[in-house]
Amino acid sequence: MKENKKQIILLGLNSFFTDISSEMVLPLFPVFLTTYLGASSFILGVVEGLAELSSKILPFFSGKISDKVKNWKLLAFIGYAISNLVKPLLYFANTILFASLIRIIDRIGKGIRTTPRDLLISEFGKKKEGSFFGLHKMFDKLGAIMGAVISLLLIYFLKLNIRFLFLISFIPGVIALIILTFLKRPKVMYRKIKTKKNKTRISKLLIFLFGLITISYGLFYAHYINEKEKIIFAPLAYLIMNFGGASVIFIGKIFDKMKEKTFFKYLLYFYSFIFLLFSLLPPKLITFLLLIFIYGIVYNSLQLFVIASIAKSSKLEKGKQIGFTYLILGISSLIGNSLFGFLVSRIGFSFATISFSLITLFTTFFI
Repeated sequence: MKENKKQIILLGLNSFFTDISSEMVLPLFPVFLTTYLGASSFILGVVEGLAELSSKILPFFSGKISDKVKNWKLLAFIGYAISNLVKPLLYFANTILFASLIRIIDRIGKGIRTTPRDLLISEFGKKKEGSFFGLHKMFDKLGAIMGAVISLLLIYFLKLNIRFLFLISFIPGVIALIILTFLKRPKVMYRKIKTKKNKTRISKLLIFLFGLITISYGLFYAHYINEKEKIIFAPLAYLIMNFGGASVIFIGKIFDKMKEKTFFKYLLYFYSFIFLLFSLLPPKLITFLLLIFIYGIVYNSLQLFVIASIAKSSKLEKGKQIGFTYLILGISSLIGNSLFGFLVSRIGFSFATISFSLITLFTTFFI
């Protein structure tokens, strides 16, 4: 188990540096697309939805390949390489289309790496899936925090242009790839798994509804932060959200001990309440920062422990099962983000958040 934990830490460090690279870029992307390039909230919602769809379609295919090839480390490396090498190209982006394509290609890399990475975590963390997935997510979010801090310091104190920030995100990305080369391949890759059937605990409809309500953070702070504050406070908002996301290591321990249906039901009640608070509380920066911290907890918990549940219950073609889960999440995420962006643009932010609060409550009936 100690050796397995070392491998999880290596995977965690790889994600740590990848997320430093990513979060030097992604917190600024919604602002870059809307303020610098002139995209609307609806376009932003569609782009974010397509980006999420890209990151969720490919895990299905990489999962099927993972089940056959068994070289999970190589597939993960390819995905990480695509993401870490394409993001710096935002430095050259002068159109909405070019910037959007870079965002989507970055998520394609994420889609390729996600299933083999989750298979590695599942194999190294047998019987402690919640804790090990939580540990990896903690490294992931700590990297996101560090990336947001770097963005904040470089923009606020050194007054660097955000395009230059996109360019230097290349450095931590390369470090992440070097770390991944030291990861060992688990023994499961050399043996066949014999089992008659899978007994998944979460229905496909429920997974679809989970994806529908996981709205991108960018659609929230594009509404809350005014034009002059956007560039300065975008990394700060993302930093605070990722502090919330890092807490999933503690929630993972609860997941391992609690009945899954009960866990997800309480999580959805909390999620619905957060949507409601976004609509009811005054649109001030301090209010938004508090809400985005809490949103980071529930948003990351929902996405992470859906996959942990599937990984725990799937024995036959585990890669395919995990990948198919990501596919459903991606399709529903595209629908959810596009719908949310449309409601904000055409009717109003409060109407959109109240609507999604009700959808989240409705989801609990299917648990």
